[in-house]
Amino acid sequence: MEQQQVFKQLLDKYLAGNINAAEREQLGALLASDEHWNNLKALIDEDWEQLPAETDVVDPLGQSMYERIQEQAFAGKHILQPVYVSKRKWWVAASVAALITVSATLYYFNTKSGHRQSETARVQQNDVGPGGDKAILTLANGEKIMLDSGRQGVIVSQSGLTIQKNGAGQIEYHVSARQNTPVEFNTITTPPGGQFLIVLPDGSRVWLNSCSSLHFPTDFRELQRDVDLQGEAYFEVAENAHHPFHVTVNNKINIKVLGTRFNVMAYPDEENIRTTLLQGAVQLWNDNKPLLLKPGEEGRYNRNQSTLVAIAANEEEALAWKNGYFSFEHADLKSIIRQLARWYDLEIVYEGPVPEKRFAGMIPRNGALSGTLNVLRGMGVDSRLNGKKLVIMPKD
Repeated sequence: MEQQQVFKQLLDKYLAGNINAAEREQLGALLASDEHWNNLKALIDEDWEQLPAETDVVDPLGQSMYERIQEQAFAGKHILQPVYVSKRKWWVAASVAALITVSATLYYFNTKSGHRQSETARVQQNDVGPGGDKAILTLANGEKIMLDSGRQGVIVSQSGLTIQKNGAGQIEYHVSARQNTPVEFNTITTPPGGQFLIVLPDGSRVWLNSCSSLHFPTDFRELQRDVDLQGEAYFEVAENAHHPFHVTVNNKINIKVLGTRFNVMAYPDEENIRTTLLQGAVQLWNDNKPLLLKPGEEGRYNRNQSTLVAIAANEEEALAWKNGYFSFEHADLKSIIRQLARWYDLEIVYEGPVPEKRFAGMIPRNGALSGTLNVLRGMGVDSRLNGKKLVIMPKD
């Protein structure tokens, strides 16, 4: 039997969900060759061209591939989403990066030219690994404690305060008999390529994304529970109606909380401070102007215009980082690169004009940088990696 026929049969089994381990390994080996990546592209293109130009669904092969990959790699979360531009509907779709880790294919829509393109790329030798659980805890006396995935047990025990890292990798604060001592403040900071979960003295849980910090008291004794955030964090606030929870964000926005779940993205290099409410109720304040959010809404503060508005939230996009992936919805290239720079600890340099493209899709955060660069290269964005300096270049 010819290799091309074997390849097609194995691919059919994969899409049908009845491929065994040996056949999956064989398919991965075939996909590692340029010949069969080209066969895969040809199969997609063949079905694609049979669709009417105005159709708003993917071709059968692309749809099957999409559904199988989202089922296996993202547990039901969409890897790629449709993007509609003008009156013509094109599907931006189809990555098979989940099949093997050394290659990726992505279809994209070029908003400038309106042409559909595909590309297959290889993993680079020069590579950068993904970020992970690491942070720096700064105590009230200025002492800094490095936190990573390996350290567990009691970190600090003094004057009725115990700080420990539990078996799940979370920092916990336990307070007893501290009424006669001054309230002290700690700061937890995640470096580039870091993320961390902390359980505050009141039981509230805070997940910090990379390049973020949270300043908080070691004991919530005041009428309000006040914390200060820089960067991005997801909060699950312990309910206490008598002691409302307040978050000050970059000294720009104040968030009043009762018991709720919400995400705040407030990086200084982003145009907007975005507060996405999933459950409960929060009230945002800026210049004494309140804005009450309901679940499913996003409060968006524009730094340049000093405006604060409520819009419909994209909860999946807002929580993508916490759930282990990058999510892009009509995103420009620079916003994508900023996310990569924070997670992979990169210095970014642009050579020539920045491609005028918009992207939609998802990429796992737990993979090496080269996989993401391959996907971007497949969408017409070339790059060069020297150590941790990533140079974005116009594609030849």
